Amino acid sequence: MEDNKKNSHANEDSVEFHSGDLVILTDDDGNEVRYEYLDQIEYSDKVYDILVPEDSENVEVYLENGNSDITLETNPKTAEAVFGLFKTKNADRFDFS
Repeated sequence: MEDNKKNSHANEDSVEFHSGDLVILTDDDGNEVRYEYLDQIEYSDKVYDILVPEDSENVEVYLENGNSDITLETNPKTAEAVFGLFKTKNADRFDFS
């Protein structure tokens, strides 16, 4: 199922999300997947969204490709770097231990 989420699309065009918002993405098979939006991080001149699937505690990093198109970040080094920035930025909001 992870592969199906690589080219997900938000249901709204050019919407600004806030921490805690519910985001519904549509995978390549047309299935809707619900996420909690945590934050947006800039890294290497790109914008990434930090999301958590509604039925999981695993954080996922998505690259914004413009408008409502986002792609699951598959490069582990990039995902770790972005998540590290997220942890630093949000150390006072979340317990990362």
